[in-house]
Amino acid sequence: MHTETETISSTTLSKIAPTLSVSASDETQTSFNYTVSRTDPDSILSISKIELLHGEDEAVSLDQSTSLVSSLLSNNLYTVKITYTYDLNDGEGVHTETETASSTTLSKTPPVVQINDSLIDTSCISGKIAVDDKDSIAQIVSVALVYLGSVVSYSDSIDEFNFSSLDSYTVYSIVVKYKYDLNDGNGCVTKNDSFQYCTKPKISFLALSINNQNNYFFDNETITLKIEVSNPDSAPFISAVINDISYTKSSDSSTSCFYIKIPCKDIGEGVQTFVLSEITVGSSSFSCTFNVQNNALNSTTAYIGPTVNVGEIIYTGNDGKETDIYDSESQIVLQFNKGNGLNVDSVNFDVSAITPVTYNYDNNVECTSEQIIKNSDGSINIMFPAFATGCFSVNISSIILKNGDFERAIYYNNRVFIYIVSADTETIEITKPSDLLLMNEGKHYVLMNDIDLSGIEWIPSAFDGFFDGQGYTIKNLSNYNDNTNCRFGLFSTGTGAIKNLTVDGISVSLTTTDNFDGTILYGGLVESLYKTDCCGAPLFIDHCTIGNNSLITITGGNGLISVGGFVGSCCESDILYLTNLTNYSTIIYNNLNYTNDNSAVAGILGHADAMYNDFIKINHCINYGKIKTDLITASGVIGSICLKSDTLYLPFSHLFNYGTISSNKYASGIIGYSSLLDSICSSSIGLTNCGNEGIISGDIASGIINNGGYALSVDISICYNSAAIAGVSSMSAGLCGGSTCYNLYVSNSVNYGYILEGSGLASSSYNTTIMNSINYGMLAGNLVGGILTECNGLSKIESTLNLGSFGDLEETDDVILAAYYSDNIVGEEIQILNCYYISNNINTAKNQFGVNSCLITDIDSKKFFTDLGFDETIWNFSNLDFENGMYAALVIK
Repeated sequence: MHTETETISSTTLSKIAPTLSVSASDETQTSFNYTVSRTDPDSILSISKIELLHGEDEAVSLDQSTSLVSSLLSNNLYTVKITYTYDLNDGEGVHTETETASSTTLSKTPPVVQINDSLIDTSCISGKIAVDDKDSIAQIVSVALVYLGSVVSYSDSIDEFNFSSLDSYTVYSIVVKYKYDLNDGNGCVTKNDSFQYCTKPKISFLALSINNQNNYFFDNETITLKIEVSNPDSAPFISAVINDISYTKSSDSSTSCFYIKIPCKDIGEGVQTFVLSEITVGSSSFSCTFNVQNNALNSTTAYIGPTVNVGEIIYTGNDGKETDIYDSESQIVLQFNKGNGLNVDSVNFDVSAITPVTYNYDNNVECTSEQIIKNSDGSINIMFPAFATGCFSVNISSIILKNGDFERAIYYNNRVFIYIVSADTETIEITKPSDLLLMNEGKHYVLMNDIDLSGIEWIPSAFDGFFDGQGYTIKNLSNYNDNTNCRFGLFSTGTGAIKNLTVDGISVSLTTTDNFDGTILYGGLVESLYKTDCCGAPLFIDHCTIGNNSLITITGGNGLISVGGFVGSCCESDILYLTNLTNYSTIIYNNLNYTNDNSAVAGILGHADAMYNDFIKINHCINYGKIKTDLITASGVIGSICLKSDTLYLPFSHLFNYGTISSNKYASGIIGYSSLLDSICSSSIGLTNCGNEGIISGDIASGIINNGGYALSVDISICYNSAAIAGVSSMSAGLCGGSTCYNLYVSNSVNYGYILEGSGLASSSYNTTIMNSINYGMLAGNLVGGILTECNGLSKIESTLNLGSFGDLEETDDVILAAYYSDNIVGEEIQILNCYYISNNINTAKNQFGVNSCLITDIDSKKFFTDLGFDETIWNFSNLDFENGMYAALVIK
């Protein structure tokens, strides 16, 4: 019998564990609600207790019949904790779980105390207390007046206050004491809010007036209005309302006089009345405004006229052309620029006679409105009376402008020298050679025809008077054969005026003896101004020409050599005016055994000693002639010039050289050698609208000027060189060569020429400023800077370009500045700002100052230059094409 078993297994279904969650909502300042959510499909969950937790407090049981928790503190954190159980009937017994939810009651808002409707006067402060109390929890305790931390008085009312009998312009505090409870468990809070007030100062307006010296203004000026007040509290002035516009005080205001500055450009032209309506005083913290009563004292009147720009004083003849020489039929016309609508009432002059010295003339001359002619372009002409024949110093002392009751005096100082031939001067006709030897009596000499001096060994005599060449020519002037007296010219010395004359066919061949150490003087018209006593002779030469059939050759000499196409030399007391002159003559000096810095040969003036800035005027002169020397200076216009005054400024303009200039020493297109008498002097030379187009070769060569040393300053503006500069020394340059200037200023100038040795614009200077200038020329040599060779001192090169390439490259070559020496002087530095070079046009020249490189496409854009500050009225930017020679070019006016 067999026994067997079979089994069957079965698993009962499990119960699902329930879940419970709790959340808080609907918070108020004292309550919130909580919500319980459960999932319990088998109905086995049972809540055992619900508790409220708060900080360290003991837990509080909550009534399960309501979900609202109330009577709570504000702005506090509370937690609802729920404990629940369930049994899954799985043999593991009862499970106990907890869930929590937190809630923060809303806070109560602290009250804010304010003061409304406050009124402040010189002796009282009043106002109303206002409380922004959203939860109605504030209680005002007291309102007190406090001064310097001490209570002065309490207000009888907590709703408003009125404190009187106070000191003027004094800071007080209104202190409001109040308390409140935020129901946040921190108890009652007591606060003191302080509000500062300043009583008004005692201010009394006295008068409004114009503080300037006149009541006639130009539209580029500023009117200063003076407000006078009685201000015993010394309250600072802040602003004033003039013609309904608020103006802040000027820095020079005091507590009794307030000053307001009003630019005339903001007002408009014509008669303007200024009315003061308000004054504000105090500080940024406490200020108060006073109304000014409308009466005769709170207004004042001024006249605003167009700006007067008195520039260079120009004297013209009756043909309107500029000149310094006037004959008996000319009227002297003074021109200056001004704005349209200017009403000139009179012009006062100071006039004094230079020659004849015996001439007695009242030096105060007034030209009234009858002599004033207004022009449509805004300029005016002033008809100036003629005097006796001679040289006169003329200076404008004042210009009187009038418009109704308004008057303005412009004080001006621009002395010039003019030469006048009066109507009653005896006229002498010059027709033959012998007449030229008798022109020394101060008369009016008129050339009636050409004069041929062929076959005459000319022995010049002195000239004194007025010589009008009337466009005729003196021909074939040749020197006599006397090698012991090397002084030659059409005239020996010259005093007076020469105009409208041509001298052509000059043939001079002077050879000195071996031991000749005297002065060699040559001038195509006058060998020198000065006589034996160097007494200060005036000489005017205007619109004259030396013809191209002229050759001057001088050999030898150990003394001073002064050779000029027109004038050999002038001394420091002389008055020399050279205008509108053209030289075509060739001048050669040979002597390899002699050197002297002040000895010079030039196309216009050989040598000048200058003591007074208005005694030498050389403008609008041109040299086409070849100038060649050995070991002395050669130049196209002025050979050498020595300045002998401490405050001298010599301006030159419109000087041009087209001739070839060569020397074994200094060579230049315009001024060969400039210097000071000694290191004590500190003077300067200005050159503007000048240019060189002739090849310059020399030991030290430049296109415009060479500087000789000491503390001479040089100012070059709107000048150019377009020819090769073949220098031997690195002190050669396209514009300014030579040894160290004390100050060098170069602006809006350019070099186009090839520089064999030296730098593009300047060689060396102690203090240098170079701005808005360009070098286009190729550079070669041992010490080469694209713009400047050497510089010591405080210097700046700004918005300047080197667009030239380097030829024979050396290690010392630099795209801008070759060398900088501080000389161990503290604080010295050099600034190079916004300077550029063409990166593919400079080879590998060093660039130690880190200037910017640019592309050719950059410099073919006008914007590139104008962004650097180049002025379109000075530079021409049309059709820029660098690779085809279309450059940014100067405009010479």
